[in-house]
Amino acid sequence: MEPLERILFDTLAHGRRVTLPGVGTLAVERVAASFVSGRSLRPPYYKVVFVPQEDAAGRSLGEEPGYVAWLKGTEREQGVRDFGPAGILRDGTFEMTPALAERLNPQGTDPVPLHPASRAGRVVAVVAGVLVVAVAVIWWGSRSGDVDVREVRAPQTVAAEARPVDDGAATAVRVAEQEAATPADTLSSASPAAVLPEAEPAAGPLFHVVVGVFSEEVNADKLIAADPLGIGTAGYRKVPFRNSQLLVSAFASTDRAAADSCRRVLSRRNGELWVYEQR
Repeated sequence: MEPLERILFDTLAHGRRVTLPGVGTLAVERVAASFVSGRSLRPPYYKVVFVPQEDAAGRSLGEEPGYVAWLKGTEREQGVRDFGPAGILRDGTFEMTPALAERLNPQGTDPVPLHPASRAGRVVAVVAGVLVVAVAVIWWGSRSGDVDVREVRAPQTVAAEARPVDDGAATAVRVAEQEAATPADTLSSASPAAVLPEAEPAAGPLFHVVVGVFSEEVNADKLIAADPLGIGTAGYRKVPFRNSQLLVSAFASTDRAAADSCRRVLSRRNGELWVYEQR
């Protein structure tokens, strides 16, 4: 790798702009998370964009020895420049190499599958059915005047027995209630741990609220030690991810709704959180 190619690659890999006198500027841009379809979500990622204007605030390669000769050597056919390990500029669009893409996006850019919280829906249906039965019994008793008390209590017993079926729906409801009851201006000063749902034991796919993804465990440990969400270092966990990487999770639940609610709460501290499904 030539010296100027190394400078270009390293500068972009650190998220900084590079000015190429006579050509324009290469800048790193963050792309927000987006739905690819109704069943998958692409997490936020970074890409390199080209602008024809020269940005004085960027790292200028024109100040480096041999720039003119090196720049001429990048020319290919009309409208194409090959910047070696960093990528290719083709008709105003910069195409990153896999090496640079991995440096900017160690967590990858593959869409994350989404699944509806079907068990939570079943719990709601059960509770609704119990309420209908209870109302019917009470209404019939008011007409006949001689209802056995046990007939009225039976639906309440069924409702109590139905609660253990919930694997996170109730947690999501608690978080939603706390969000509604807590003023937005006090959440920024309050500890997030006070409004987070409790993590649940694994009983199927786990939905993690992801703080970051790392290729080296030491970097994951540094993030946990920094406690960027203010939930205490014990609130984070390291989870195996793709390509021998580690993701740092701030919350895990078998219920998607609970994970989404937790992400909304924590997003007041960090807007780049996303939910990952671990099977």
